[in-house]
Amino acid sequence: MRILKTLGGAAPLMPLLLALAVLDACPAAMSQKGDARPAVARGQGQIFKGRRDNRRRGLENVMPAPPPPPRITAAQIGDFLQGFKLPPPGGTYVTLSITAPFVANKGHLGFQEAHAIVTGGNFFGFWPPKQQVAGAETGHMSIALKSEAAGRRYLFDCAVRPMNNLYEPYKVTGTGFEQTFAAISLQGQHLLFVLETDDSEWYRFNISRKGGWYAYTCEVTNL
Repeated sequence: MRILKTLGGAAPLMPLLLALAVLDACPAAMSQKGDARPAVARGQGQIFKGRRDNRRRGLENVMPAPPPPPRITAAQIGDFLQGFKLPPPGGTYVTLSITAPFVANKGHLGFQEAHAIVTGGNFFGFWPPKQQVAGAETGHMSIALKSEAAGRRYLFDCAVRPMNNLYEPYKVTGTGFEQTFAAISLQGQHLLFVLETDDSEWYRFNISRKGGWYAYTCEVTNL
C-alpha cells in the first residue's frame, strides 16, 4: 500500500457497522417430553423506574444537528490531483455514509466508540471531546476499501466537521503512515487523500480528532 500524499488545509475541501447485539440461540427448554417452548430468563420481578442520566444532558444540549459541508467542486479536486500529476477522477467506486455504511466487496465504515449515530435529518456520527483519554484518540471512524486489482489508485473524499473549535487537527492513520489535516472551517471540510494498492485485498484507515467532531460520508472514486 502506498499513500501518494494527502491534502493539507489550503482550502475548504471535504459498516458504519451498526453494532447489533446478537444473542446466541438458546436451546429449547424442555419442561416435559415433547414440549419445545423457548427458554426464558427471568429476573427478580423488578419494575424499572427513573429518568435518563442527568450527567449526559450538558453534552446533548450543546450537540447541534449540523449539516455536512458543501460538496467539493470538480475544480478543487482537479487542483488537488494536478499537484501529483494525476489525471482527473473517473467514475465513483463506492460512496459510504451513515445511512449506507456497507457495500459488499467494495467498502464499509465503522464507528468506534461514537457518542451518537444520527440517521434522520442531517445524518452524522459524533465523537465528543470527552472520548479522549490521556491524549489518545479512543474513538474514531474506520474506513475499509476492497481494491479491484494491484496498481489501482483511488481518491478518498471524507466529509467532516469540528464540534466548536479549530484547535485540533484531524488525523488519518493506516498501516505504516499517519497524516494530519488542519481543521480549517467550523462549517466543515473535506479530507482528500490518494491510495495506490499493491493487490486486490482490503485496505483500512482510521480518522480521529482529539476535539469533538462529526463525520458524514466518504466517497471513493477511481483514478
